[in-house]
Amino acid sequence: MIPPPVPNNILARRYKCGGGARGNVKADTLTELKTTIPNVQAVTNPDSASGGRDLESAADVLLRSPRSVKSGDRAVTAQDFRGLALEASPQVSKARCILSDSGAVELIIAPAYEDDSLTPESSLIDYVETYVRERAFAVIREGITVSGPTYRSVDVKTTLVTISFSETTLAADRVERRLKEFFHPIKGGPEGKGWDFGRDVLLSEVAAAIEAVEGIDFIKDLSISFSRTEGETTPEKEDTVMFGGQIRLRIDVHELPRIGQITIQLS
Repeated sequence: MIPPPVPNNILARRYKCGGGARGNVKADTLTELKTTIPNVQAVTNPDSASGGRDLESAADVLLRSPRSVKSGDRAVTAQDFRGLALEASPQVSKARCILSDSGAVELIIAPAYEDDSLTPESSLIDYVETYVRERAFAVIREGITVSGPTYRSVDVKTTLVTISFSETTLAADRVERRLKEFFHPIKGGPEGKGWDFGRDVLLSEVAAAIEAVEGIDFIKDLSISFSRTEGETTPEKEDTVMFGGQIRLRIDVHELPRIGQITIQLS
C-alpha cells in the first residue's frame, strides 16, 4: 500500500549517514591515531575501504528505476546482469555482460575511482560477483565470473597547422592534453561520458577532437594505430579498417581504448 501524500507521514526509526564516496580510501592511507592507545605505536588500514556512496542524483534514479522494476532484482538476460553489476557499487562506472552458449556469465567491470585508477581492485570484483550471484538463479550462480577490462592502447600521429607561429608550443600541449582526455576510458569519448565496451575508435572523431583545440587551423595528416610492445612484429596491413563508411580501429567486446604514444608535428 502506498502511503497517502500528506506531510510527515513517513518516519525513519534509524538513519545513518557517512562520508559517502570520500570514505572509500585506499589501503595504507589511514595512518593517524585520533586518540592515544596504550602500547599502540602505529596504525594503518591494510585493505581499501569500499561501500561508501554519494547521494544518488535524480538523473541516476530515472535511469535505474525502470531497469530495477523490470528485472525485479533478478537477472535473466545480459542486460539484467549488466544492470546488477552497475547497481552493486558506485565504484563501478561501466559494465559489459557476455553470455556463452554453455550458460556461463562473464561480467567485465571498469572502476570509478577518484584517483583515475583503471584496474578494479580484487575487493570490488569480489563484492560485485557476490552481489550478482545472490540475485541469479541457483543453476547458473557458479558460472558467474567478474573481471576487469582489457585496455587497448591507441597511438596517435598527426601533423597540424597552427593559426600563428606564436601558438606552436601552446597548441602542441593543448592537443596532447585533449587527446589524453578524449581517450580516457571512463571520462573520455566523443561525448565525454566514457567509452563503451567494444566501441570502435573512429578516425573522424579523433580529428574532430583535435580540430576543436584552440590555436589549430587544420589537420595536415592524421593516423591512428594500436600500440606495439617492444619486439612485437608490425602487421603487414594497417590496423584501421573501412567499415560503415568510416575509417576505424576495431575494439573487441571486452576491450576499452586508452591513449598510447602521441606524436605531434606542427607547421
